[in-house]
Amino acid sequence: MPKKDAKLLTLVICSVGAILAVTLLYFPLSLPWMLQHSGGVAFFGTAWRRDVAKIYEIFDALGAVGRRDILCFTWTIDLALPLLFGWTLYAAIGNGAERAFGGARTAGGFRWMAVAAAGSDYLENTSITVLLAAYPDRLPTLASVSVRLTEIKFALYGGCIFVAIAMFLIAFMRRV
Repeated sequence: MPKKDAKLLTLVICSVGAILAVTLLYFPLSLPWMLQHSGGVAFFGTAWRRDVAKIYEIFDALGAVGRRDILCFTWTIDLALPLLFGWTLYAAIGNGAERAFGGARTAGGFRWMAVAAAGSDYLENTSITVLLAAYPDRLPTLASVSVRLTEIKFALYGGCIFVAIAMFLIAFMRRV
């Protein structure tokens, strides 16, 4: 297996493993652990369709310990995840473009999405941190921005996955 393929495979395995571990395994700051310790209140990052009112509803329901746990998760586990996901998607788009079009240069226009996805993830984390630090004071404008950052983050990560898969499908079709 070429070095570039081995690197991509390793990144994909690490990314999928990280997602599965955080969402399925029970350990401090994992999703199952957070749900148990918050009385079943949805972890902030999993509340997909949220608005400003929902953010503060979650903060209220979590209590002081739950809000502290979110901060711990954000600045430990979720500090590494955006870098891992962004790097994986950046490599996947480049590898797919090289296979599909003979050069990773073609992917330049799409690779920015992986960087932007990770960047928006970090901006979202920062906005959540500021909202939690200000709590119980309400910062509705920042909360609204945080909601948009979450939407942007998921759209960009999803777009990256779509582009990477499309590149590999194009490469497959050209080979066949």
